[in-house]
Amino acid sequence: VHEGIDSTLTVLDSRFRANEYRTKIEVVKDYRLNCPVDCYPSRLNQVFLNLIINAIDAIDDKFTTPPQTLSTLESPTLHISTDLVDGEAVIQITDSGTGIPKSAQSKIFDQFFTTKPVGQGTGLGLTIARTIIVQDHKGSLTCSSFEDEGTTFTIKFPSGNLPE
Repeated sequence: VHEGIDSTLTVLDSRFRANEYRTKIEVVKDYRLNCPVDCYPSRLNQVFLNLIINAIDAIDDKFTTPPQTLSTLESPTLHISTDLVDGEAVIQITDSGTGIPKSAQSKIFDQFFTTKPVGQGTGLGLTIARTIIVQDHKGSLTCSSFEDEGTTFTIKFPSGNLPE
């Protein structure tokens, strides 16, 4: 799990760099999952990629709409934690971005639903992520979000005995 998260962060490294609207996104890792977990690594990496790209986009949206000056901004952060709770792997990805509007929160996992402007999102990332976690890993993918504060996605799945 940690190798998958770290490789995803490496692939997206250039997206964390400072730009004209914001400082570098600080990535905080709190890895407490200290045992092997049964998972489908490539599928789980796809989930991490979708969630982290969405987090970066939400952070970028917060810091560019409306344009603000760097001196008045909070520090953009992405917090990733892992743990083992009651036999389940628990992974949380939290961003300090725009948050998801309350009116959209019930639809974010619907196929082709997107909060992004036309041409910037397909509305498939979260649908695919949820399918991978629910069907392949027999787990859950949930979201908690507050407008202008950020979003947390929580992944939970049993730590052992995946079906072949």
